[in-house]
Amino acid sequence: MCANAARCLGADHPVIARVAEVAALLTGRAEARPEDAVTWLHAQREALGVAGLAAYGARVDDVLEVVAAAKQASSMKANPIELDDATLAGILTESM
Repeated sequence: MCANAARCLGADHPVIARVAEVAALLTGRAEARPEDAVTWLHAQREALGVAGLAAYGARVDDVLEVVAAAKQASSMKANPIELDDATLAGILTESM
């Protein structure tokens, strides 16, 4: 699993610049880095009391089945980065 897109894709990948722009918008800091967007989103989730996916019935035992279904979804086809099964499973597990 690649938890840091800049490290995996390379700092010059166009997606990194787009995520840095999102981070700047979310944080209000022009110098924000992509990982700052993730930190901001985690803080907002906690501040708003949004439960993890487990609270809605997601189970670790279901991760591989959900990953397989997600890879077939049309919304995944538009993702600017192709995510492998291990990365998708890691994101889902972390979201529980």
